[in-house]
Amino acid sequence: MGDYLRCRLLEDGWQVLNQTPLPVVCFSHPKFEHKATLMGETVTRLREEQLAWISKTRLRGEQAALRACVTNFNTAPRDVDQLVDGLKAVISRL
Repeated sequence: MGDYLRCRLLEDGWQVLNQTPLPVVCFSHPKFEHKATLMGETVTRLREEQLAWISKTRLRGEQAALRACVTNFNTAPRDVDQLVDGLKAVISRL
């Protein structure tokens, strides 16, 4: 599911910022460039609208990123699609 998430994010114009075989995906969007506060707003809105739970982080202590981790073995492609669609909806309103 981590690989599927990476593919879906790239298809929707997101930037995947890490390469790992683990299902931990760090990503950003061009809309966030120089506006890291929008990342926090995205995380908050996803949670408040009960679309998904992701977090924000800093890669190597510098680059701001959103982070999603697939931990449930029942996660299906439709769950990943819901996250990516939710992200798209939220950033379109920012």
